[in-house]
Amino acid sequence: MIKKAPEFRIWLENYYRSQFRFGEGLLVKLCYEAIDKHDFDKLIEYDDQITKSTLATETRNGTKLI
Repeated sequence: MIKKAPEFRIWLENYYRSQFRFGEGLLVKLCYEAIDKHDFDKLIEYDDQITKSTLATETRNGTKLI
């Protein structure tokens, strides 16, 4: 449980260096590259891949609503 700003900073840095950087962050980068190339089929492919990579059905459905 994070109680103070320094603890949050440590958590955020670790999250960025691991999960975000090689997951969501990489996907955002790839999506922007596909948009620049007007490759909208690639965007749909990335959406499908990220949706399928989410294990829990509840999480997948909640993400779609967002």
